[in-house]
Amino acid sequence: MIKHGFILMLAAVSLAVVASAATVETVDGRRLAGAARFEKGGVVVSAADGAPTFIAFANLLRLDAAATAFPATNGLAKPGEFPEPWNARDFAPAAIKGKSAFTNGVFTIEIPAGELQLRTRGSHFIRQPMKGDGEIVVRVDAVGSDNRKKETKVGAGLLMHSVVGTRDYKVTIRVDVDGRTSMRSSTTSIAAGGGTSIIGGGSTRAGEKLNFPCWLKLAREGDYFNGYHSQDGKQWQSIRRATERVRAKMPEMIEVGIAADSYYAQSIKAQFSHASLGGVTQSPGEIALVRPRVFLRDGTSISVESLVLNDSGAAFSDGGRQRTVRQADLAQVHFRHMPQLGLAQLGRPGLLLRRGDFIDGDFKEVERGKMKVSSVLFGLRSYILADEVAVLVFRSATPAPALFEVRTRGQGTLTAATIAVEADELVATLPLAGVWRLPLGEVTEVSQPKRLGSAALVNSVGR
Repeated sequence: MIKHGFILMLAAVSLAVVASAATVETVDGRRLAGAARFEKGGVVVSAADGAPTFIAFANLLRLDAAATAFPATNGLAKPGEFPEPWNARDFAPAAIKGKSAFTNGVFTIEIPAGELQLRTRGSHFIRQPMKGDGEIVVRVDAVGSDNRKKETKVGAGLLMHSVVGTRDYKVTIRVDVDGRTSMRSSTTSIAAGGGTSIIGGGSTRAGEKLNFPCWLKLAREGDYFNGYHSQDGKQWQSIRRATERVRAKMPEMIEVGIAADSYYAQSIKAQFSHASLGGVTQSPGEIALVRPRVFLRDGTSISVESLVLNDSGAAFSDGGRQRTVRQADLAQVHFRHMPQLGLAQLGRPGLLLRRGDFIDGDFKEVERGKMKVSSVLFGLRSYILADEVAVLVFRSATPAPALFEVRTRGQGTLTAATIAVEADELVATLPLAGVWRLPLGEVTEVSQPKRLGSAALVNSVGR
């Protein structure tokens, strides 16, 4: 989380293409609420009365699309009454239809009781699109049932979903009426008449029992998914270990959102708040990264594809573009996320192994899936990249006093000297890696550390 800087937090849909509800604070003291979109040189905010206001980047203190105070709605919500881009639907073949509403920042899903039949089911989904890697977080305020039965299958939580051809993929993390958490994945085949049958997945893993309100998080990295739960929204625990993450061949664009379901004709009412989408964060627990993360010496971090390391530096793919970085500008390369590991803790050249040992030495090469490191103590040794290596260290990473920091869904955090908007891209000039063009829909935060850092100092002195 960026602690200093004006913060630009965007919804999952590109602000250059679709205006998203947002709250905007400016350097000159104004506060605006309305639909916001990127334009050249800044952001346009349209208030409820439709009057547009242009805010230049230099005057933008904070734009927050995740914590917006949306207007309250009463009663049963129609799709248009949800804050954009949320909308709701039932899942087929749900025999009991659900209803949903959004009032004063709280989502409510209700599925009434039906006739008592073994397979009578209700399933309701409030969703929005998500492209690529990302995660959704929500606070579950309450889950209840008026006619709960012994074989309870009443629960609510988060869902990632897509349909590819005749296959329907679902990954969920949920909490039942007793506060028990679980994560489930399933793949079903959709018949011509609309019926479904399970063809794969169907695995369930139980988590801890929590008290309401509690927090759930569902994250996607490539074809891998994992669920997390938390009592306070700060300390997270993964339901599945890194080696047991769900794998599902979903397309790049999927549906994500809040869901509630019931079997055996049981009713359910669930309430949610603080729903947000964003880039994948590093939760406690060792995680095998789907894409290696390269850290430059100025603090820039980049999640890369097709990484090639040699004695001259690193070459990798960035959205189809080939990039190279000199070894003199490399700080670290992370192949696994290790809990409680800070960049400052790894300051001398060497190799951090998965089991926690650090081997002092110099990187030589990667050959046939093995990394070779030369050390005074052990000489030239090879380590299996996929199983033994956690972090390769060249030098410490020291954040540079750059003007902007840009966080993205899939690529990490970029330290930029300048930023600009061109068409539907954010163009960032990185001192150590040249010009980067980022689709606006992939950007999650933009900050200007020095400006708000100064403001924070002034405020603390004022108090």
